[in-house]
Amino acid sequence: MQPRLEVLRQVGGFNVSLGRQGTKPLGCEETEICIRSKMGAPGSRIVYEPAALVRHHVPADRGTIPYMLSRSWSEGISKAQVSQIVGHKRALGPERRYVRSVLPRAVFSGIRDWGRGSNPQGLGRAGAVMAVLACTAAGYLRGRRIAHIEGRASAGTALVGTPWREVQ
Repeated sequence: MQPRLEVLRQVGGFNVSLGRQGTKPLGCEETEICIRSKMGAPGSRIVYEPAALVRHHVPADRGTIPYMLSRSWSEGISKAQVSQIVGHKRALGPERRYVRSVLPRAVFSGIRDWGRGSNPQGLGRAGAVMAVLACTAAGYLRGRRIAHIEGRASAGTALVGTPWREVQ
């Protein structure tokens, strides 16, 4: 994503209460600013560039099941935060489509591969997809509960006192 600076300035920059907080693998700061950018510049587009090349080092410990489940939990909490800022429909629309179409295919593919004997890890792959979805959903529910306790439960309203980082 290469956002246009003027759009980012128009919507107030990045929300610094989102994203990684110390060692907690929270996220969604880029999701939230994309949603606010679309709201602030109606008719604009966010374009995916499939030819873009990104070199990103991923440490080996991030390829483990415990990390994946921890990250999924944090992703759910992050999505709950974003849904409080921009509304549940805007924040979760793409995820709903993904959960309804992509994840079931992945699960059934894993089970099919395992059942045919073509991939003995297929069942584990299907289980991992379901575990990640369950952890993400649980994190989202926990994040909603935290927001409710803190008195920020009304959808579509900005967080009170939310700090925003000005775009340079």
